[in-house]
Amino acid sequence: MTNTEDPTTAAAATAAADFGRADEQTPLLGSTAVNNNGVRSEGARGRGELPEAETKELSNRRLAAVFGSVWCANAFADSTIVATLSAAISTSFSSFNNLPWLGTSYLVASAATQPLAGRLTDVYGRRAGLLVSGAAFGLGTLLCGVAPREWVFLLGRAIAGAGGGATMAICTFVGADLIPLRKRGVVQGINHIVMGCGTGLGGLVGGLMNDTLGWKPAFFIQLPFVVVGFFLCAKGRDIPSRDARRGGQRKIDYLGSAILVAAIVLLLVGLNSGGNQVSWDHPLVLGTVAASLALFAVFVLVELKVAAEPVIPLRLMASRRTIWAACLVYFFAHVAMFGMMYYVPIFVQLRGGGASQAGLVFIPHSAGSAIAALSSGLLIKATGTYVYISGPAQSLLVAAAATAAVFSFDTASYVPFLCFGMMGLGMGGILVTTLTALISSVDHHEHAVVTSGALAFRAIGSTVGVSVASVIFQNVLRPRLLDGLGEAADELIERITQDFDAIWDLEPETRRIIEAGYMESLHAVFLAMLAMALVSWFCSLLYKQNKLHDNLARE
Repeated sequence: MTNTEDPTTAAAATAAADFGRADEQTPLLGSTAVNNNGVRSEGARGRGELPEAETKELSNRRLAAVFGSVWCANAFADSTIVATLSAAISTSFSSFNNLPWLGTSYLVASAATQPLAGRLTDVYGRRAGLLVSGAAFGLGTLLCGVAPREWVFLLGRAIAGAGGGATMAICTFVGADLIPLRKRGVVQGINHIVMGCGTGLGGLVGGLMNDTLGWKPAFFIQLPFVVVGFFLCAKGRDIPSRDARRGGQRKIDYLGSAILVAAIVLLLVGLNSGGNQVSWDHPLVLGTVAASLALFAVFVLVELKVAAEPVIPLRLMASRRTIWAACLVYFFAHVAMFGMMYYVPIFVQLRGGGASQAGLVFIPHSAGSAIAALSSGLLIKATGTYVYISGPAQSLLVAAAATAAVFSFDTASYVPFLCFGMMGLGMGGILVTTLTALISSVDHHEHAVVTSGALAFRAIGSTVGVSVASVIFQNVLRPRLLDGLGEAADELIERITQDFDAIWDLEPETRRIIEAGYMESLHAVFLAMLAMALVSWFCSLLYKQNKLHDNLARE
């Protein structure tokens, strides 16, 4: 009779050997795996974590059906449509100085729902999450298209953001559920090709519609895709419906979520009001910023001490260098990207280009993002490494911000396209490498919650990027115009900061002063975005290389 080692006994022996010498590469959840070179994985899965049925990979045909449904549910065109039309939309409501709220109303709601998406879809299933979030996005988009007042439009953007943010997060979870780590980057690369088509066409279609029919039809055109995606997700048999192993045991951290949303909203109200609607020492600014900081402190206490299953697992995320470094990369890279996305089109239009020309700059961004994402995924699959791919991608984002920082009226017309192309190449690589680093650092059953927590940093970074860029723009512009036009020009300044198109009706000499003020403000914005890109690059240097398994069992 041959003796064989009991797997349970072997696992216990391994855990005992590791006890007392835990470091970043010793998992907090599950056992530690060691590859052939003796390298430990931060997030290696212990044997027995997943039933065999859940480690069986789907065929390529069935995967294509799943992701086709999921990608159709994502209205990728939305972000570039709004970025292209932001000046036209805010001008139509006579509120160009409120431009940041067109983006932040969507992004705040997105930041609120992304952390919840992980826990909720663990309980109720990914399919149910996609259906609810798709319906919310469709309703919000419809409200934007019919909005007779600015507050209705902002309400629609918030509802659409709640649905769009959750949909994007759930798409990421579905990929982690169905694709092994080493192959995950390839699927994410294909995802970026689809997303690139949507975002590239979104800016162009939005600009063309605005120049011919107005901006409202640009929202109606998205609705058929949302409806088709809804029905495909409802019928898709391989979209995970429910986590039967853990769903009934999950608790939703509603308290932490509510505090986080309140803290973000108060911070953005203070930032967007200071130096814009009111002075920086106004009680509105001081009160909202102070309350926001206090709520962030309360949120940390709730997540660490009160919540049974935190909406953002701060303790786990802080214990792994790669996890918190990835969160910081998500934050600072998106601050840089969204600051440029909303203000490079303003630069194009300041030089006399229409909304359609401003929309064209998103095409190289989308193409670059798709090319870099797929190339990064293929390299990760071939080499099993992501740390050496991250550096060049970060460098391209820095180069894009540096290019924007030297824009002038003498800049050649192709340079904004080059800038957005480099930004797309950089962000495509950053998103693939960051997500791979993140999900390789934890056990499989923690993928959704850690990913949703990291996506919250991404959404908050996007929100802060638009808000900070607007704060810089408005607070540099107003003093510069007062210097050039004098105190008697208050009424004119008020008009042009609310109505972008009013610039073209001014006398040539006055217009040159105003254009110079706008350019100086844009320089300040782009220099700040360059600083954010450099911080993102530095944070990426902190990644550690984890073992990337080529099967769902992570063995």
